Amino acid sequence: MKKVKKLLTMVMATVMVTASLVRCGGNKATTEGGGTSKGDKVKVGVCLYKFDDTYISTVRQNLEKIQKENSDKVEFTFYDGKGDQATQNDSIDTLLQKDVDLLLVNLVDTGAAPTVIDKIKTAKKAVVLFNR
Repeated sequence: MKKVKKLLTMVMATVMVTASLVRCGGNKATTEGGGTSKGDKVKVGVCLYKFDDTYISTVRQNLEKIQKENSDKVEFTFYDGKGDQATQNDSIDTLLQKDVDLLLVNLVDTGAAPTVIDKIKTAKKAVVLFNR
């Protein structure tokens, strides 16, 4: 449980830092402190390899808790890879068409990392890959 909390703390810090960097480069207004305008949520697409995996289920529940506690700051959208890299690739493609600030990706197949990274880099989105 402590490892999950540490992971989530790191993920949340990454989300906030990345969102600040992404927002500072965009056309949206920022506050004097460098943050985003009031009411501007960080939109995060979360691609998980399999929802029914015990560990991944815990990660998802904790991210949902973070969202609930910070509903004015962050919005997570979850996608289930169902243990299939092709399904996850479709989810990533869908997210790249949406207005997300960051993708958190738990790859089904770690061998797909270079392709996924290139695709996300081409779309000029931020990404954090994590493994189970």
